[in-house]
Amino acid sequence: MSMPHEEHHELPPFWSWTILVLLSVVIVLWGLLNYRWIPDTPRRWDLGVLPDVPGQSPYSTAEPAGNAPVPRQVAPLPEGVPLSNNTATAAEPEP
Repeated sequence: MSMPHEEHHELPPFWSWTILVLLSVVIVLWGLLNYRWIPDTPRRWDLGVLPDVPGQSPYSTAEPAGNAPVPRQVAPLPEGVPLSNNTATAAEPEP
C-alpha cells in the first residue's frame, strides 16, 4: 500500500549520501575560508616584571631571610581560635 502523505516519504540512499557529503564539504570550506580570511594577531608575551622571590609566595616552603615576621595570608576562622580553659569548662554540662 502506497503512503500518499509527505511525512512517509523516504529519500533514496543516493540522495541521503549526497546531502551528507555536501554538508560536510560546506563545513570544511567554511573553515578553510575563515582560516584564509582571518589574520593571525601578533602574540605579546611580555607580562612585565613579576615578583619571583620564593619568600614572597604564599605557597613557599622556604623561610624568609632574617627575623622578619611572616604576614598572615588568611584571617583565622572563628572555629580555629583556641578556647581558654575557663571557656572549655563552662561549656561542659553539669552532672
